[in-house]
Amino acid sequence: MIGSRGGAAHCGTRFGVLASMQPLGSAAGLLLASRAANALDWCFVFQAAAVGVLATAFAVVLVPISRRGALPRGPKSNRHGSALPREKTRQFLVLATIFCICGASTSGLIDGQLGMLCMGAGLGLTSSADVMAIVVLGGAIGSVVSGYLADRCPARTLLALYFVVRGLLLLWLPFTGFSVVELAQFGALYGLDAALTFPALVRLMSGNLGTRRVGRAMGWMTVMHLAGGAIASGGIGALGLAAYAVGFAGVGLACLVAAGLVVLLKDVPVQAAPSG
Repeated sequence: MIGSRGGAAHCGTRFGVLASMQPLGSAAGLLLASRAANALDWCFVFQAAAVGVLATAFAVVLVPISRRGALPRGPKSNRHGSALPREKTRQFLVLATIFCICGASTSGLIDGQLGMLCMGAGLGLTSSADVMAIVVLGGAIGSVVSGYLADRCPARTLLALYFVVRGLLLLWLPFTGFSVVELAQFGALYGLDAALTFPALVRLMSGNLGTRRVGRAMGWMTVMHLAGGAIASGGIGALGLAAYAVGFAGVGLACLVAAGLVVLLKDVPVQAAPSG
């Protein structure tokens, strides 16, 4: 919401920078937690994480509230009337499907299963955490790069390209030997590509649904992202480690479908404010 409402000219870059902070924190947490668990125990890791969360909550309370840049509140009937025009309903469904596939190929497939795949291939806890850290470090770089590109290139073209690359990477992984080097190469490329999608998706969402609805729409898109992740994680977990190739190939084909769905959305003019 901050990235979309704070000005359209650089909303992609702003969102990319903000989004890159999460994978940076994840990478630091993976590297530190895996080593602390080996040296001490998991109890210490959870206690340290709890202290960090409480300190963050206290820091948020100290941040001054500013309403600069907030959109004016419309009449009650406009704010709570959730009916969308038919065209926007179709665009909403397309975006929801894309977010669902995005969640299946990231939080469900990689975040939830790649660590177990690494350990099933014979890697230890520390090596598996290192591979996951490479994924999220690639995501941090990808968020910033994609935000910069989303402000200067057609978001629809970028998003279709990202999903095609993601699908090809998922189709390629089962044919590797699952060595440390190959998994690290996959992690770097996949982490980079996985984070590339979000700034372009946010620009398309605000351009197709309007900036006034971006908060509510982002809530529903988050639900679809989590639903896709749950479906992929549950499906691959039911198949078991021996059938990982089937799961990765299936999600890879779904990513190619998402690339095709992108053409149904209205592109956002570069350096132009999205309507809404």
